[in-house]
Amino acid sequence: MKICLLSIFALLIVGCGNQPNTKEWPIKPTNEVATRLIELDSISRAILGDTSKTQDEVAQLLEGDDFNAKAMQQMRDSADLVWHMFIRLCNEEKTKEALDLYRLDKNRGHMLVALGHSTARYLLHNEIIAPMAFKFLPEQEAYELIIRDFELDLALADGMVDINGEKYIPEHYADLIMNLADTYCAAKMWDKAFDLTNRMPEILSESTSDSVFAYSVSMMYKAGIYKAKGDILESLKTLRQLKTYLVKEIKTSNNKEALQGALQAVDNKIEEMDAIK
Repeated sequence: MKICLLSIFALLIVGCGNQPNTKEWPIKPTNEVATRLIELDSISRAILGDTSKTQDEVAQLLEGDDFNAKAMQQMRDSADLVWHMFIRLCNEEKTKEALDLYRLDKNRGHMLVALGHSTARYLLHNEIIAPMAFKFLPEQEAYELIIRDFELDLALADGMVDINGEKYIPEHYADLIMNLADTYCAAKMWDKAFDLTNRMPEILSESTSDSVFAYSVSMMYKAGIYKAKGDILESLKTLRQLKTYLVKEIKTSNNKEALQGALQAVDNKIEEMDAIK
């Protein structure tokens, strides 16, 4: 059965509906991982409610005459089955089997549909999948999996911001971009790490409404990437640029105490870099 990708996108936008109670669900958690998974499921569904009607309306708008309501419902049912299987495996301490289930592209797609809210999906990737990947996979494969998930999270978040503008800023937007930058850096993907720091001022400004904080964080990240690369001189140059910026901002700021603290942190970093230059 062929299901249009537009239907999947529609599901990811508006989430899944409420899950029916069956002999397989709800699951009584017996460990912290399963407890957290059920919490994420509950958070997602509490926020979104029963959105199946909206999903069908969006998919019908996107697909026109190709829309198939039965196929959409089958997709939702399949998504819930895979999601419940993943939780059950975690509940039974079969975390390697759970990760293997997740790594199949088809199942990963099902789980993204089942866990409908974007923040819940990001928390799944960050809190559950990433630790599993580092535990059971070779380091390079773990980074590839985690980066793939975070990049998808960012693409979906960017899409929602593009559609809604400043009316909707995902709760996890700032944490996601900093986590992805850290992961790029740890994986030695320098170009991607620098590209993401260039986006930080815009994204963090949208998330925090504080342009000084946003710029400062982006420069600290950039300095950290240069240090990780072993380029101490560029790291120092970046930190000194940030210091000059903060000194200027302090003069006109209504929050001088916070900026003085940030300036002190930058001075400490400069002293640290000077010591290993």
